Amino acid sequence: KCAPELAPVLTRLFRLSYSAGIVPASWKTALVHPIPKKGDRSNPSNYRPIAITSLFSKIMKSIINSQLLRYLHGQGLLSDKQYGFRKGRSAGDLLAYLTHCWAQAIESKGEALAVSLDIAKAFDRVRHKALLSKLPSYGLPEKLCKWVTSFLADRSIKVVVDGECSETQSVDA
Repeated sequence: KCAPELAPVLTRLFRLSYSAGIVPASWKTALVHPIPKKGDRSNPSNYRPIAITSLFSKIMKSIINSQLLRYLHGQGLLSDKQYGFRKGRSAGDLLAYLTHCWAQAIESKGEALAVSLDIAKAFDRVRHKALLSKLPSYGLPEKLCKWVTSFLADRSIKVVVDGECSETQSVDA
């Protein structure tokens, strides 16, 4: 019911953030809740961290992501063979495609080779400086590059256990 009142305010806030290339610090702090997995609870590796971030950050990130993907797709910079992290594509789609390729190879008495990479914690291993240095080479607008740089800089977390919050910890990548 309050969408008509909030939409112009949020639109202005998001446009200002983008135009200035500045992401507010409060958008870059995550509250991390360690959720126990199976096994010994005294072992830190038996916990899955769930990070709760700012709703404003999530909305703006979604807007930026959709525009970025539209740009990359429009410029032909995304491979049609990429299935991971693509809307409307799944592991099942990839399996169907590979099965089709293998069937064609068998029918034509040819060969079919497949290489699969599964890099453990791949997202956590992305070096932000390297990623940011690549963005301009794809022809992305300077404002977008500046905004993404700000989004990735000076990130922090607070760990929440039993309702108690830790001190803020800086997160570097």
